[in-house]
Amino acid sequence: MTDAEFIEIAKTLVDYDSVSGSFTWRVNRQGSAKAGDIAGYVRADGYIRIKIKQHGIWAHRLAWAFTHGEMPSGSIDHINGNTSDNRIENLRNVDARTNSENERKGRRRKLKGSLLGAHWSETWKRWKSSITCSGVAKHIGWFDTEQEAHAAYVTAKRQLHEGCTI
Repeated sequence: MTDAEFIEIAKTLVDYDSVSGSFTWRVNRQGSAKAGDIAGYVRADGYIRIKIKQHGIWAHRLAWAFTHGEMPSGSIDHINGNTSDNRIENLRNVDARTNSENERKGRRRKLKGSLLGAHWSETWKRWKSSITCSGVAKHIGWFDTEQEAHAAYVTAKRQLHEGCTI
């Protein structure tokens, strides 16, 4: 099945509200989903997944396809960082690098610290901040508090990451 055929089939099964960013079923589904119900499910990370004809698709990619008539060529970035917010004004088709530059939460749970760009160094007993730009890690500095390390990271991120919207 081509992307165009998939989009047409999807349009017969779900409606998309570009203002709210939500999808609703147009038809009754097997099980408990009825016409008018919200389509898909929200994962723990906030992304919404919808099953169309035994094919799972991310709601943000489907929103792009419904609006632009074709599947996105790159990654779909949630501009405001909220992965459940699929309003078309909050979505942009970007390359993987730009998408990663707009991250708002740290991924490394093994490193102590909950703020983006702030990492605790057990060796130095201080907070470290560093950033990767174009594949090169750059040291920002050492800080007494997690908040200071995070603030320095955000400042550097705004200067170095073109895709940054924070």
